[in-house]
Amino acid sequence: MDDEHRQVLELRDDVARDKTMAWMEESVAEIRWKAGGKQRARVKDGLIVAVFRHHESRAVDSRALPHAHAVVSVRVRRPHDGGWGNVSADSLMAHVVAADTLLDVFTSFDSSCSALWEAPGPRRVRCSREATAPAPRR
Repeated sequence: MDDEHRQVLELRDDVARDKTMAWMEESVAEIRWKAGGKQRARVKDGLIVAVFRHHESRAVDSRALPHAHAVVSVRVRRPHDGGWGNVSADSLMAHVVAADTLLDVFTSFDSSCSALWEAPGPRRVRCSREATAPAPRR
């Protein structure tokens, strides 16, 4: 694809990722402390995330597939004293399917690239159950 279309698609992916991460920070991510992580609360200043975008595929005979990987740090700040502690991995993992579905929805329905959609048929959205979303309007 040409540079202009690639940049639009990457921007769309960035916006979808940022919206999904904001939801994770505001509604899902918890910090744990004390013995066995018995004390839990929302994180104070959000998550620390590194994002790596690349265009390679592990499959030898496939085309390049632009995608990104997000690595979430285990360190977060406690809301009550500002000290550092560990994020509760189980709070994130319990919502990984919801986060993936939300990312797909934000990606599929971003109006900034509606002109790029060619397929008139329904789009498939990956989630724990089969779901069909309508194609974006032109």
